Amino acid sequence: MVTVRVIFAAALLLSGAALGAEYVAHPETATANDPLPSDREYELKWDSGVPRWFFCWYTGADSWAANDFDVSTLKSSHVLLTRLGVYSQSTWPNGRWDGFRIALLAFRRVPGAKIWPESGGPKYVKPSGPKGWKWFNVNWVLPKSNYSFMAGMEQYYNYPNCDPFSYDNNPTFRGHSWWYVEGSWAPFEPEWPKGNNMIRVYVETGLTFPGVEPTSVGRVKALYY
Repeated sequence: MVTVRVIFAAALLLSGAALGAEYVAHPETATANDPLPSDREYELKWDSGVPRWFFCWYTGADSWAANDFDVSTLKSSHVLLTRLGVYSQSTWPNGRWDGFRIALLAFRRVPGAKIWPESGGPKYVKPSGPKGWKWFNVNWVLPKSNYSFMAGMEQYYNYPNCDPFSYDNNPTFRGHSWWYVEGSWAPFEPEWPKGNNMIRVYVETGLTFPGVEPTSVGRVKALYY
């Protein structure tokens, strides 16, 4: 069970990157429980699995946290993005779930346009239950020529009536986490502290990997190599 060891919120002002937007942070120290994917799914992630901080922007509309992924290492011509996962909680900042929006974006070294949902705006979702990984169905086939993409969440509502995003306890920024505030994308690498966004995806491929039994391919860290 996830336990908050220190209960306070700190208002911080970013410096460095051209963003400079105020956000609120909340400490978290725990091991996150991540449900196993199905036998046909691969889990793509950059975080350590252990949340360190929750973050909220004061203005939630058009404020995003996202990770970029590259599925070319899966060597498949058919990649189905089945689910998108976000680690979040309801106990902070206001003691309830408010909901947020999710989307997939094109990625060519820098973030691009929304590719899913294919029409309309980002998909609004509202989690339930305790804090932890919240998974949402996508079921969208990535175009064959586009092996790189981004998975992100938009806070949507203003602080404190919002759900936070989180990042991990890894002191090393792995170079694949981004945020979008005040009309600009930038790598998520604040001067204090370091970490990686806890946003993941599950994918299915259209090829069978030689020598790998169907029951053993569920948890593959395809992007770590």
